Amino acid sequence: TVDVPKAFTTINLDGGALTLLGTDWSASGTLTIGSGTTLTVGDGATTSDLTVGVTAIDGGTLNVTAGGGFTNTTAVTGGSNADTGSILLGAGSDVLTVGSSGSLTAASVDLGADNDSFTFTAGGTLTGTVSGGAATDSLILTGSGGGTGSFDLDNQTAFESLSISGGDDWTLTGTGIGFTTIDVTGGTLALGSGSTATVTASGTVTLDATTVTVNDGSSLSAGSIAGGDNGVILDIATGGSVTSTGAITFGAGVDALTVSSGATLSASSI
Repeated sequence: TVDVPKAFTTINLDGGALTLLGTDWSASGTLTIGSGTTLTVGDGATTSDLTVGVTAIDGGTLNVTAGGGFTNTTAVTGGSNADTGSILLGAGSDVLTVGSSGSLTAASVDLGADNDSFTFTAGGTLTGTVSGGAATDSLILTGSGGGTGSFDLDNQTAFESLSISGGDDWTLTGTGIGFTTIDVTGGTLALGSGSTATVTASGTVTLDATTVTVNDGSSLSAGSIAGGDNGVILDIATGGSVTSTGAITFGAGVDALTVSSGATLSASSI
């Protein structure tokens, strides 16, 4: 752990773990995080920030904690990700986390090859687009319970699974059509609020201990929808649409399905 802010030209990390505390950390050139290496900005309590020019993460982990801030300012040189303010994660199963009140700013983030994950915590801020890259990648929305979070699906691409947990109240907007599976456990989920959301999973949408509201102009489409044993409320508001090419099933808990006038519900069976 280092708590004396410094300005560098390059930061190269290869093995072990490093936590940066305090403001005004910077690397005007390249930040490199090698395989098996973890870089954490902030400790969840200290206001901390890191600003870098170019970021290259090859099998390492970059965590932006509560109160932490990470900004990528200049172009990534070479490759297909030479967009201003891009973050390119190399081959390897990379993990990128934005904590509550943490922030991630970049024109684009590419998690690269292998099975990667991007965790976005309620209260965090994302500016730019995150791509899961090749292989099977996970978009994880989470929190500590009782809070509120929002995520614009137009800010993500190439993720195969979407997982929402932690007991917070989430609102999704934008378009997320490339998922294979979606899992929502605890809290509430609203599709569209003030703007619309289009969410599609080619496989199964699993719901448990949650309330899901599909608002006017928004839609949820899936291969099938399965409720767990801890109670599910599925509310399709006027102008909302839910489509399941397979069945919609509910578990052993107390469940409710509400289809308002002007809403659309289609399934092979319920």
